Amino acid sequence: MFDLKNVCFKSDGKTPKTLLDDITVSFPTGSFSAIVGHNGSGKSTLLKLLARKNKAHSGSIELDTQVLSNHGTRDFARKVAYLPQNPVVPPHLSVRELVAFGRYPWRGAFGRYRAEDHAKIDQAMEMTHVTGFSDRLVASLSGGGTPTCLVVDAVGTRRPDNVAGRTNLCP
Repeated sequence: MFDLKNVCFKSDGKTPKTLLDDITVSFPTGSFSAIVGHNGSGKSTLLKLLARKNKAHSGSIELDTQVLSNHGTRDFARKVAYLPQNPVVPPHLSVRELVAFGRYPWRGAFGRYRAEDHAKIDQAMEMTHVTGFSDRLVASLSGGGTPTCLVVDAVGTRRPDNVAGRTNLCP
């Protein structure tokens, strides 16, 4: 899926600091990968590059053998889900509304959700046992509940099989 070749990233500012230097790595489709390292080692920076939140200073990043920047916004959003470390979640959203955001790249004409979208949302919520909380406001969930719903949003509504086995996540 992702192939990085000689990727470098530097911070902005008067005295840029090299945060990633000459990174070459592949994250193949269908396999599990972990990015492990101490605080400040560049894990989040690397993920932001993969999510197109930051641009590499040099080197190349490909997604499915195509340069990352060549993917259209909708196509990219259908393939890649990014969940930041400290997401901002509007407190007035219900759990179902939050999870539905995961289907945004597939919405039909005039931004409407189709029957298929509602089915995927329902399936993802059922597989992760959050259906009982669908009408609750996200702000009313426990400390673990909001992250759970964000994962269902980011991953489950795209491919619910990705969250299979990760059930009994209780808000």
